[in-house]
Formats: sequence, structure tokens, C-alpha cells
Amino acid sequence: MPKALGIANGEQWAYKTRVARGPLAPVLILNASPPYESSIMVRRLDTGEQFWTHRARLPCLWEEREAWYETHPQFRGGTEFLPSPPDQDGPTRVPMTRLPITDIERIRKVVRSELEERLNIPRLALTIAELAAAMGVSDDQLYKHVRNGDLTPRYSGTRMVVPMDEAIRFINELPDEDLGPL
Repeated sequence: MPKALGIANGEQWAYKTRVARGPLAPVLILNASPPYESSIMVRRLDTGEQFWTHRARLPCLWEEREAWYETHPQFRGGTEFLPSPPDQDGPTRVPMTRLPITDIERIRKVVRSELEERLNIPRLALTIAELAAAMGVSDDQLYKHVRNGDLTPRYSGTRMVVPMDEAIRFINELPDEDLGPL
């Protein structure tokens, strides 16, 4: 059986649906196209819909989807589409849990703070958002101080961080009275 881009006719592959970060759907490869062409004719096994798609929308074989989900957890969620058993009409839907990105970020912060607390890892630097929250000012206010040269951040790649000693120096050098807008 000839293969195009590692895909052969008659195989079942997982298809990334058009839903942003939605679950995978099973498709049957109908026409794998000649090598070096990215368009592949498929039929969705849950809806029967037949269409051309790009190789990039087929991340893995259907039976390998659990391993793929482990490295791409953002796609696990919503409802996974499964082919209908012969005695049922329509697709079988298996509910799966999906956390909104804001909840995931909140969980990461909790885990990070728990690790820092348990391992007694001292903070060496703060992000602009963390320093702004600690000072009770806006991020924009601190970015103005960076542009004016009052606050000197360091960079880890493209991420701006303020070392603790610089943050303390900056706070200690703030005026004792309101001088108006920057």
C-alpha cells in the first residue's frame, strides 16, 4: 500500500477539528495523495462527512491519540468524537474535562508557590506584574519607570525580570511625596 507523508489509504487517523483546541475526531484515509502533496481525502467516522484536509490536521494514528494527548494536554477536553456502534444512530460522545486557560494559570501559580514554600527556594527576581502587585501599582506605571531609567530590569530570553535587590533599591528611592504624573 503506497504511503504519502507516512499515511496510507484505509488507515484510521486522528483529525484536529476546526474547533479551537477541540478534541480529536476519527477519520478514515480515503486518498493519501502522491508523496509531497499535503492534501489528503478523509471521511469522518463519527459524522460520515468526506473532505480534503491537510497533513498538519492529522497528528497521529487514532489508536495513538492517548500518547499524543499526553504531550498536547490543551487539546484534551470538550467531547471526544467516537464512531457510532452499528446499533446506534449518530456519534457516541464521551464527556471529558476541560479547564479554562485562566484556571490552568491559577493552578500553575498555586503549584509554583507550594514548591517554593516547601523547598524554601528564595525568590531572586520578580516579573513586572509580580512587582506591580506587591507594590500596589499598575504594570504600566512600572513600565514607565523602566523607560525613564528609574528601574533596571534583566532579561531571561525575552522575559523581563527585576532582581530583588533592584526592586528594593527602586522602592527605597521613591519620593516620600506625590510629585504628580511621570
